Amino acid sequence: MLPTTNNKNILSTIFAGFLALFVNSLAAETQLEAPQLIIQETSDRLQILLKEEAGELKDINRVREIVTEFIEPNVDFHRISSTIVGRKYWRSATGDQKKRFKHEFKEKLIRTYATAFNGFNEWSIRFLPLRQSKNKKYVTVKTQILRPGGAPAISVDYKMYNKKEQWKIFDVSIEGISVVTNYQKTIKREIRQAKGSLETVIQQLAKKNAQPFTATKAS
Repeated sequence: MLPTTNNKNILSTIFAGFLALFVNSLAAETQLEAPQLIIQETSDRLQILLKEEAGELKDINRVREIVTEFIEPNVDFHRISSTIVGRKYWRSATGDQKKRFKHEFKEKLIRTYATAFNGFNEWSIRFLPLRQSKNKKYVTVKTQILRPGGAPAISVDYKMYNKKEQWKIFDVSIEGISVVTNYQKTIKREIRQAKGSLETVIQQLAKKNAQPFTATKAS
């Protein structure tokens, strides 16, 4: 599902970006804004959970429960799915196809989360100044992941928007690399290879997701 170019490096940075949601938060001296608080509170709750359930994170079903409870409420999977598929194919897709693609893409991410969980290390996150649109409905929560042992910090930006008075994540960029854009390139290529059939791509994705899961540590 990830682009073939520089696959290993991209995978590593995506894992790092996912981990940024699950690590300690180093709040700035000034009070955090609402979108930043969502990242911080989710981070704090998940760090406790990951420590307590370290031995259970190889169970994909438990990881699925964690994502559903802690991650999904803060992420707009519908918007991400439509962006990845692209306007042309999303508009022509049936309601059932949209529902199944969203489900299978979420399952793909859950499997990636499961690997990230098992690579969890006690990193911390530092918030940088918030970047807002003029109407303040869109923000970029800029952060740095601080790693132990003097390793270089990793820049992670969360793009969020205000949906019915609730802030939702619709993209994550790690060191300037957009996770959504990467998946979008892959899905568009697969749709072209399937001669424009989104249905074929959904079936292929479902087949991959049905394979037994073996947890491995991210590197």
